[in-house]
Amino acid sequence: MPSSSRSEPQSIPTQLSYDSAVETLSIVLDVSPVGADDVTVSVGPNVVRISFDHDDDVFERVVSPPTDTHVFDGEREAIYNNGVLTVTVETAPKPTQQSA
Repeated sequence: MPSSSRSEPQSIPTQLSYDSAVETLSIVLDVSPVGADDVTVSVGPNVVRISFDHDDDVFERVVSPPTDTHVFDGEREAIYNNGVLTVTVETAPKPTQQSA
C-alpha cells in the first residue's frame, strides 16, 4: 500500500565558497534532473533554504551564514544552468545590540 506521507528531506550535493574580501557566499548545488521552475530558494538573515521535490522525495539544503558574526544581507542571485544551481548571497556583520 503506498504511503500518503512524504519522505524525510534528502541531502543535495553542495559546494560552499565564501569570499571574505567581498563578503559573499556562493552555494553551488547539483539539482539535476529537476528544472529551474521546480526549485525553491528562500533567504532570510540567518538561513538560505533550497528545496525541491523529485520522484516523491523531498530534497532540502539549509545553509547558515559563514560565521556567527555575520547575517545574510544585500544582493542575492540564483542562476540555474544545465542542472546546476548557483546561489550567491551577500553577507554583512551582525548589527550590534546596544543597551538602553
